[in-house]
Amino acid sequence: MLELLWQRFVALFFPPRPVCFNESDSSNLVPIDGVDLCKQLEAAWEALFAECVRDNGSNVDYTCLATSNKLSAWKELSLQLAAIDLNELPANTKTALLINVYNVLTIEAIAHRPSLPSSVLAIPSFWKLHLYRLGSHTYSLDDIEHGLLRNRPHPSSSGSDYFKPDDDRRQYALSALDARTHFALVCGAKSCPRLRVFHGDSLETELTQAAADFCQQHIKIETQSGLVKIVLSMILK
Repeated sequence: MLELLWQRFVALFFPPRPVCFNESDSSNLVPIDGVDLCKQLEAAWEALFAECVRDNGSNVDYTCLATSNKLSAWKELSLQLAAIDLNELPANTKTALLINVYNVLTIEAIAHRPSLPSSVLAIPSFWKLHLYRLGSHTYSLDDIEHGLLRNRPHPSSSGSDYFKPDDDRRQYALSALDARTHFALVCGAKSCPRLRVFHGDSLETELTQAAADFCQQHIKIETQSGLVKIVLSMILK
């Protein structure tokens, strides 16, 4: 509790600045096949996952992550994301990319801290200040989840979209919400689903499996005094 209060005090008087983890020199960008880049990133995430993710995706070895050559390989590839057009990607490839970027950015941002926090809630504006560049725009974790993947209404907007009408990024939002993505995104909290690598070529199967695994593990049915009670995970409440 004291750590959280201190973090909020510091954030109030010394607000942190946004950090983009794959900012690159735009003058060095060359045209690239977006689908091929996504496949390369999937392979890079698989290699990083195998090296630094433990317990079948339930835990991350942040000591490993901090010095991992596999993370360096991912980061090098991710610089090329500035050259892609999200709307030119097939729908499943785009969705898999956004989920993978969200999850890697989450653990990368945690590893970037001077010391590991007791909780991501102790990091001021965690989901707003850690960014990735996709095409000509940057996106925070919130932007990726709520704006691109879920296209939820923005708290400060009276419209139906997360991005305001004059925000050019709104054109890249998915046209429809797939509720299964709720079981694919890992925000860094203990109640989150386990980490996975998602692939554009097999996304349907992987999203269904992610949803089924989470529900099987975290939804409990109990009987008390003849009454049936369903106990839900916090992320479903």
